[in-house]
Order: sequence, then structure tokens, then C-alpha cells
Amino acid sequence: MPLALVLAVSLSGCVSLDRAFLPERVLDQRASNGWVVDPGLEEDVHGGAFSKQALVGYRDEAEDGRGFRGVLVIESFRGLLSPDREALRERAGESLRDQARELGLALESAGRNGERTLANGARSFYIVVNATARDSGPLFDEEARVKMVGEVFRCTGGATVVVTGSAQIDTLQSIGGLDVRRVVDTTTWREMVQDPRGSIEGHMGSLGLLHNVACA
Repeated sequence: MPLALVLAVSLSGCVSLDRAFLPERVLDQRASNGWVVDPGLEEDVHGGAFSKQALVGYRDEAEDGRGFRGVLVIESFRGLLSPDREALRERAGESLRDQARELGLALESAGRNGERTLANGARSFYIVVNATARDSGPLFDEEARVKMVGEVFRCTGGATVVVTGSAQIDTLQSIGGLDVRRVVDTTTWREMVQDPRGSIEGHMGSLGLLHNVACA
């Protein structure tokens, strides 16, 4: 029997996955920040013997008057072979583009890349992109400016996590049907990306959502 087949047989069924998630202490019930689990963005662990993946999503409807609306999706996946660094970068960019299409966003640039160390000790790669809502879509106001982030890292247990988030940062204020000025509020964006050490765009804080993603 060929070695590859022997390995496949011996490893069959050994891939397991614990879904990455945000702990309750950083969500609305504990942190009073408006962020809650979105059941519509949740998928249980699924896949075959050699690879598995899962999704969990969160949303801030800004109903408390703090900032504008935002969405965050955490994808966990694991296979017999771990993706290399370049594959992880490509996965982050692909996830950003997919979310932009789903939300009706026009990307304004190729994005800015960076790296940081998360609370769980993982070294992450991230992309930050500016976007504009083409019209009044499923989440954001028409012509609103939106900041997007894609971050990817490996868990200590072997899983890979891709986090993709979008947050509206302003809206057009109108008088008599004429757009007169932009009202800016970056609260939701800061809640998403802030970090006590490896900050994104200088936003510091211990309760940032991406910073607190938990995985095995």
C-alpha cells in the first residue's frame, strides 16, 4: 500500500475543530457595547474526515445611540495540512472581498497590511480597507463610509481563524433633502479593533473584539 494511502487511512477521522468565538465578557450583556451574537451568521462545525470549518457572527445595530452599525464574522477551519503564510494572507483578502459584496460596499483601496500579537499569544496578519456603501443596503446607510478589517491567525490547537469585520464610521446629514455634512463617529470601529499592545491604527483598549477572539 502506498505511503500516502497508509497515512490517509491512519489519519482518517482525526481532524477535530473547536469553533472560535467571542467571550461573553466582551459582548453587550457584560460590556454594554451593543454587540450580540447574530444567529443568522452562525454555522455549526461541518466538513469531512480531513477538514472542518464553522462560522459564528456578531452584530451591533447601534440601537443604544453609540456609534453606527457593524458586523463581525469569525471563521474557524482546520485540515490535515496547515496553510502557509501566503495562503493565510490570501484567505484574509478573499474574506474581505466576499463581505464587501454581501454588504453592497465599494472598496476604495487595496488595503493596508500589518501584523500584531493577540491576547492568546498568536501572531496575526491583518488588512484594513476603506469602503463606501453604494446605497442603503442590508446594514449601512447610503453613501456612508465604512472601515473593514480582515485578520487571520493560527490557534495553539492547530485551527486557523479568519475574522472579518465592517463598521460604519459616518453618515450624511441632510436638511431639506440636501446633504449638508458628514457626522463622524468611530465608536463601533474602535470597539472592533482596539488592543492593549498590538493596536490597529493606534486604537488602544482591552475589550477590543478581534483582540479577544478565543480559540483552542
